[in-house]
Amino acid sequence: MLAIAWTAVNLLMSNFMVRYQDMTQNWLSQLRYISAMGYGFEGYARAEFSGVEYSCAGGVAPDLVNYLPQFLPTLSTFQINAVNNAVTNPGEDCMVNLDQIINYFQLFRPFWTTVVILLGYLGFFHLLTYFGFIWLTKKERR
Repeated sequence: MLAIAWTAVNLLMSNFMVRYQDMTQNWLSQLRYISAMGYGFEGYARAEFSGVEYSCAGGVAPDLVNYLPQFLPTLSTFQINAVNNAVTNPGEDCMVNLDQIINYFQLFRPFWTTVVILLGYLGFFHLLTYFGFIWLTKKERR
């Protein structure tokens, strides 16, 4: 039962299901400091998206644009046509800056700090498991 609760805390406090700033209970967001998955997500996002830019001058493939009405059901036909035009012909100076993903999730900790935290987390739980096994073997010898 404890393992299920621990896994649930790690998953829910990882910042990719619910952003920390979107949580209505601020005290609950403090559990993020014990979530290994939160640090893993942060490290992954920093490694993948930090300082990366892509050109979007080519636009989106026309066959993908046909799916827009399904993703934006509240837009009128006029608005859908305007969005279709904008994504298929964005212009030569169109650039996608993936640092915006970092900003959206507010992941401002340096990558090396995240790695050190994860290594400390790993070391702590290895030691905890080791001493737990020692305690169990002493208990069974009696």
